[in-house]
Amino acid sequence: MIENPELYEVRVELSKGDRDLILKHCPAREMSIVEPFRVGAFEGKRLVFRPRLPALQELVRWVEFERRYTEPRTLRRRFERLYLKLREQLEEIERGIRKHLASGVDERREAFDEELRERLAEAGVENIDDAKRELQRLQDEYNHRPMPDFGGLSPEQMRRLLYMRDWSDPENVLFVNPGLSEEDVCGTPVIANARMFLGALREQDGTAATVAGNLNRKFVRHVFDRFTWFSPFIADLRRKHTRYYNEQDFWELHLHRILLEMAGYVRKNKKRFVATKRADEVFERARVGGAFAHLFHTLFKKLNLDYVVLVYSELPEVQQEAAYSFYRVGQLADDWILKADLAPEILAPPTRAMAVDDDYSEDYQIEAAADRILGPLVNFGLLERRVESGEETFETMDQFRKTPLFDKLLTFRI
Repeated sequence: MIENPELYEVRVELSKGDRDLILKHCPAREMSIVEPFRVGAFEGKRLVFRPRLPALQELVRWVEFERRYTEPRTLRRRFERLYLKLREQLEEIERGIRKHLASGVDERREAFDEELRERLAEAGVENIDDAKRELQRLQDEYNHRPMPDFGGLSPEQMRRLLYMRDWSDPENVLFVNPGLSEEDVCGTPVIANARMFLGALREQDGTAATVAGNLNRKFVRHVFDRFTWFSPFIADLRRKHTRYYNEQDFWELHLHRILLEMAGYVRKNKKRFVATKRADEVFERARVGGAFAHLFHTLFKKLNLDYVVLVYSELPEVQQEAAYSFYRVGQLADDWILKADLAPEILAPPTRAMAVDDDYSEDYQIEAAADRILGPLVNFGLLERRVESGEETFETMDQFRKTPLFDKLLTFRI
């Protein structure tokens, strides 16, 4: 929830046809909703309006109602397309406002300016050159000052962690070690599943893809009981309630197949899934550590983490800031910690604020955002997970703890 939304003037783009659709079909009793969108300024072929945020929110609610219930169906489709356009603009606007508010830029800048005035006065600055030198010194001091909001990192450390994205260089701020031994990685779910899956493909000389491009039901059933599930409870529940083993009914298995494809270990050849020559490294004792690091890079840098969680809204910032999340997990999860306590702390403050919307509780949304990091870390054996009550149910609270593999794989030079 954005406090005092009426304070924010926003920019909304509509085509002339969309604007005319709104005005033509809005009943008289609702005209106050669309009044802010009656007159706009043309920029190319688009009309640009600058209403207050509540006006846009109200318009989106009205258009959503129309796209559900208006008749005839052709008109309903037009409202459906308009709703998607407006909703995308509203989500982007609200995301930007939340990010700005969460960053605390205004408050920090005001505090910094006040400190600058005091320090310049104390220094007895008399000319502009001295002022510039003092300003630069204070800025450097500020950029290297630990910030509680950043887990004790300074703005400069945070910048290096987020923007130096080459994790394969041992001298960089984050290094993902490709030199782990087979003993280190062979017990992890991701390698166990990779060896099982690729081995099954080779045993059968590949398997046919469905018309939709998925694994066929026979192969899914073949690997189902050999797969290491993140949540056996959910897998068992779904198995009991389905007659068919469709790949996308079992999302973890689907994601694993996608990961292996993106890593170059599986490909489609003449409408069949086959294991590639490169997949040899998953089985070889001397190369499996490199395969493990390669899969880690593939998941966090190539595979869209928003796709991993599927049911939640898009939040690409979580993936962009993954290195910071790893760092915070390393700080906080030496011992068992509740997911509810861990999740907010591994998201950068602006992203934490952006994870929250009006449909669910704040805690739920933050935990959902953190799932993009925590679930994959469990799959890679860097975190272990347990259920607080000792019994897997929908109501239980997860706890997480680092494994020794976490510090073997990830090295931080902050």
